[in-house]
Amino acid sequence: MSDPFRFRSPRWAYAGGGLAVVVVLGVKFLIGGIYGVRAALDLISALQQTSLYFGAAIATASATIMALMLTLLGFARRGDTEFDEWVFRSINRISTVAAFTLGGSILLLLMLQLPVGEFEKIPHGWYSSLYFILVTLIALLAGLMISTVLMLLSTVRYVISHLTPGDEV
Repeated sequence: MSDPFRFRSPRWAYAGGGLAVVVVLGVKFLIGGIYGVRAALDLISALQQTSLYFGAAIATASATIMALMLTLLGFARRGDTEFDEWVFRSINRISTVAAFTLGGSILLLLMLQLPVGEFEKIPHGWYSSLYFILVTLIALLAGLMISTVLMLLSTVRYVISHLTPGDEV
């Protein structure tokens, strides 16, 4: 049976995630540098609220994807249709990326709990570094989630194509 979905390699999913990272970090560099502690504090404060929602959504999505991969694994093992090794490697790959995404989102949520602005005697540049770390982590999480979704798309389309012979996906 020919594969109706030609993007079976995970490279295109990683490329999509990499593109998201480049876009998010590109926006950060377009904004420009941070020229003082007050500007860094303002940027971190603006980032905190939306990042809390983003981190929680990414954590929820990643945990759900991992649970669904267990379901798909059980389905693939018990189904009437024999799936090749690619499906099982794809499930493993998706679960691995989702686990890293979940870990990264928990790290983001922990970092956002720092009482920014409440510290005394902080070295010069600490807030700028924290802002850059937060933006980079957000970019990486966005890229990982996009990669996961693209790998899911590829796997689901492949499974559907094998469950409904004769139908074009």
